[in-house]
Amino acid sequence: MRPCCFLLGSWRLPPYSCRLTFHKHFQLVRNCTSSNCLYRRAFVASTVAKQVNPEEDIDPSEQTTSFRVTPDEVGQRVDKLLALRFPQQSRTYFEKLIEKRLVRLNGSNAVTKGFRTRLGDEVEVTFLVSPEFHFEPQNIPLNILYEDEHILVINKASNMVVHPAPGNWNNTLVNALAYHLGVHSIENSHENMRPWIVHRLDKGTSGVLVTAKTDLAQRNLMEAFKSRTVQKSYIAVCYGNPMTRLHVLSGNNIIDLPIGRSHSNRLKMEVVPLEKGGKEAITVVEGVAFNEQRLCVVSLKLLTGRTHQIRVHLRHCASYILGDELYGLEHMNEKYKHLTTRPLLHSYKLAFPHPITGEWQEFRAPLPADLKAAVNYIRK
Repeated sequence: MRPCCFLLGSWRLPPYSCRLTFHKHFQLVRNCTSSNCLYRRAFVASTVAKQVNPEEDIDPSEQTTSFRVTPDEVGQRVDKLLALRFPQQSRTYFEKLIEKRLVRLNGSNAVTKGFRTRLGDEVEVTFLVSPEFHFEPQNIPLNILYEDEHILVINKASNMVVHPAPGNWNNTLVNALAYHLGVHSIENSHENMRPWIVHRLDKGTSGVLVTAKTDLAQRNLMEAFKSRTVQKSYIAVCYGNPMTRLHVLSGNNIIDLPIGRSHSNRLKMEVVPLEKGGKEAITVVEGVAFNEQRLCVVSLKLLTGRTHQIRVHLRHCASYILGDELYGLEHMNEKYKHLTTRPLLHSYKLAFPHPITGEWQEFRAPLPADLKAAVNYIRK
């Protein structure tokens, strides 16, 4: 059997046969304390990611990031620039990404490592989990709505990323959970870390989020999400009344449009027909408040859990969440920047059967200050 750290110093994940050996290693030696095993750290991180509810797509913005070249960065080699931008990774790592055509420049993946940048170039990077990726428990305050021995329900802050990802390896919910649950050494915590995440909220989205503390709770919660037993309710502040377009499209308040990855921008999702790879996505919309400036407050219920589902569906109905830089209107975000600096989207209610007792549970998160102020602005 190969030692668990046989990949030390290598950027590659092992072939499938080696991964099986590695999994057996974990089963046989559960208390491995090899702190230098970088692949072990990557295994822990990737295991957490793979446990996410299969009904809920992985947010591509957590795997891909983009930026524009600044005056100070003009003329630099792409591989060197990326290593400076993301110091957690080596220059060799980015050379490998370029070889795999995972680095795009102004929309083109025909990039070489020696290519030199120009002012305003848009660089897009799709990261791969590698042995260089690891994270540690952090003492980050959590707004806990409920906790027992099986589940932990929090009111997620709008600036918190759920899971460590490129550009956000620290100060995430997983880092906070590790500390809260007493996991003080990432090297011997893989069996404890696996449960936790069962669904996600985007970084800018605040509100109710449930996590599991045991394997059984995790399995049952994931099944509840998959079977669509979980009720997910949101509040959003938008420019443009979606109800007007909805009545034209469907004659009711249900948006039933499949969603898939955008071919023009890997960071975005869009409405894509089922026959072209789109996945079923259903959102129920109710108007709450409107004003003469075409601002509105809407309540939304998700019957599915696709990446960016609410933001994509609202945009398709000519309604744009204020503060949303990816799907919103830039000039409206600028006009109403006094109201918010993030997408005004909040998960205000989450209801589901308790994963162990089966008792129906309902949790609510009060509106955060910025969203409450925006709602009052529209209603005044």
